[in-house]
Amino acid sequence: ECQQMMVYAHTSHFRTDIEPFYLSEVITLPMATANTQELLQYAMAAVKKHWKSGILFKKAGVILTKIAPEKSSQQDLFDTRDRSKDERLQKAIDHINGRHGKRALVMTIQTTDQKEETQVYKEEHKSPLYTTDWRDIIDIKIK
Repeated sequence: ECQQMMVYAHTSHFRTDIEPFYLSEVITLPMATANTQELLQYAMAAVKKHWKSGILFKKAGVILTKIAPEKSSQQDLFDTRDRSKDERLQKAIDHINGRHGKRALVMTIQTTDQKEETQVYKEEHKSPLYTTDWRDIIDIKIK
């Protein structure tokens, strides 16, 4: 679980034809979480707070910090989020993605741009693991 995140984005340092813009915010979460949906909500709130239309960003990202083992953080007395429901949803998403491949199921807020997927998830183009993964073994049928 993470207790803090940093959201950042910036324009290219080398482009002189556009005005430089830097977005950076550190968010301390009220309660540590490993829930993707909750983390995305905090990240998007930070982006919306600093967003300027028409900016051509070169790089953007989220860095999770203050990471601790799951269930090691103290619960918040005033937390109204149904964490058991969130946990069941996250386990279901992880199970489906594990069975049908990465990004088989994504949150609507996450990008689904095909060009971007190939740049970010290069490990999807790796060679099959014939010697270590039973699912990668080739079936040969001889007549």
